[in-house]
Amino acid sequence: TATSNLEGRGYEAARTVRRITKPMTDPIGDQDLQLSLSLCYELHFLSFRGVDTAWEWDPGLLEFRAELEDIFATGIRLAVEPQTDIQPDEIGNCLLSLKPDPRTGDLIDLLAGEADLNQTRELVIHRSPVRLRQCDTFAWTIARLQGRPRRALAKLLKDAVPRRALHAKALRAMGLDDRDGAYLDLLPGSTLAEVNLISFLGLHRRTRGAALGRIAMQEILSPAEDRASATAMRRLGLDEAASAYFDESKASSERLKSTAVFEMAEGLALIDPTLGPDIILGARSLLAFEERLVRRVMGRWREGASSLLAERPLRHTG
Repeated sequence: TATSNLEGRGYEAARTVRRITKPMTDPIGDQDLQLSLSLCYELHFLSFRGVDTAWEWDPGLLEFRAELEDIFATGIRLAVEPQTDIQPDEIGNCLLSLKPDPRTGDLIDLLAGEADLNQTRELVIHRSPVRLRQCDTFAWTIARLQGRPRRALAKLLKDAVPRRALHAKALRAMGLDDRDGAYLDLLPGSTLAEVNLISFLGLHRRTRGAALGRIAMQEILSPAEDRASATAMRRLGLDEAASAYFDESKASSERLKSTAVFEMAEGLALIDPTLGPDIILGARSLLAFEERLVRRVMGRWREGASSLLAERPLRHTG
């Protein structure tokens, strides 16, 4: 609820965070942790109706979020082994050599050839928060760059902005809600973790290398799934607006892949060689998170169950 009397409230949250966060063997998949982080980050985006805007920069709440981020960062370190023996001029080729888990290919094949309408809509729901957020986090990260990497990321942002409107049209064409956070209550921790990763990396200057590595890997991975999604939309007989976004997104990612990998990511490493390992860490973090999400989706579908947290009508009624 909204309040104008914030003094001390955030600090109380910070003092209790260690008590309420049980020891975690799997921080990345922990639903409570990922949802809590997501709610904290939302204050920097559109926030929530009725929440006092002063909460965005409340020192105690930021301390609370930092505690959660420490646990999240520990999860990343557990999931991804750091790679330090790489030269700046090898970053681009190293990024292109990284391969997703084989189950990612299985999911793409299933999406293109067999997934029914409910499964296709579910996968779009899993992907939508990242697609809706990436323009904002691109903008945050641009402010922390200079020279060639800055220009490259600005090019990616310029290309991504119109695709956001196409994405909203695609959601509506599929009978889905295109509002930010519309399906937050349905997203498992593995999905929230991918969304939180882009917020975490984009909000901190110290993680700008990892942020660019994640962005570059997203541009590498996206075309294959976007191609399969467009095929699925046409196979299922959906309105052309549903496939238009995925056709455009696939074409854009293919066109801008070199910009993301060599001008942006490798360009940053050439300016600051100390950031090379961080760039690879960001890329491999996305791959590790993707493996978890794909494993959940494929596992639940094989069981004949929804990959979301609960069953509820998905049609947009707003």
